[in-house]
Amino acid sequence: MMHPNIPAPALEAPPVEPPTRDQSFFYHSIDLGDAGIIKGQFDLGPHLHNYWAGANFENQTVLEIGPASGFLTARLERAGGEVTALELAQGADWDVIPYRDWDSTEFKIARSTLQMQLRNSFWHTHNALSLDAKLLLGSVYNIPEAVGDFDCSTICAVLLHLRHPLEALEQVTARTKKQIVIAEPLPGECLDQETIDLLHGANRTGQSDALLQRIGQLSRAQLADPAALFFRPDHTTQAPKETWWSLPPAAIEAWLGVMGFRVDAFKLYLLEHDSTYAFHKPSGHQDRKTFHPYWSISATRVKG
Repeated sequence: MMHPNIPAPALEAPPVEPPTRDQSFFYHSIDLGDAGIIKGQFDLGPHLHNYWAGANFENQTVLEIGPASGFLTARLERAGGEVTALELAQGADWDVIPYRDWDSTEFKIARSTLQMQLRNSFWHTHNALSLDAKLLLGSVYNIPEAVGDFDCSTICAVLLHLRHPLEALEQVTARTKKQIVIAEPLPGECLDQETIDLLHGANRTGQSDALLQRIGQLSRAQLADPAALFFRPDHTTQAPKETWWSLPPAAIEAWLGVMGFRVDAFKLYLLEHDSTYAFHKPSGHQDRKTFHPYWSISATRVKG
């Protein structure tokens, strides 16, 4: 589906003067060599094999959706990929949940500031690590043919924040010739009670050893895995503000099948989130670490 009212993505040239670290927000922890190590909300370094479901990007053109601070961009290049990243254009609206009687002004201002700081962090990383990656600014809801086709694409921890995740995935797959990688948090509804109890305990105590061991033992066959999306906005609490869905892997696998792709690999693992580095801290926010089971799949085009 084309979106004539959404501008097509446009390449942004690297700034003449790279943004400074103070002008940037780093979503992922990253080692910038001589510029030092920067902490972020997630440290994906130890988890990349799982996060990308073992995909091989060597000598492949790659479309990366949502590069944030460029950590994954840099690792894709290190893995041999020729990367084009797509980030939301400055001034374009995030898919914020439009709760009635909620004044979203403060939140949207914070998000707009974050967009600028994330783009700054991408170019800071790009400069510090001498990357070759290109950056497109636009919308995942409109990726026209003029953008070109890519051997591979990655869309990781993005779909949950989109009002129309399946439409976005349709746009991405249309530009993907060979392989796509998708990563998302695993819905709690997919877990058995033992794992849920361990998850609650880990988030309460900050100790994740038992949960990590349990996640390592689970196979996909042991999960409840409906081909359904779980709607997350709760009007009674007016939360969350920008998470629309939890997505079981079966739902995405089914949609990928419609798009002509076959899932080849599935990974289940545990990520740690550190809200100390959250961009928006409303009244009552408490900085803490939480643990989140994630799933990743890689899929190969078999039709079209």
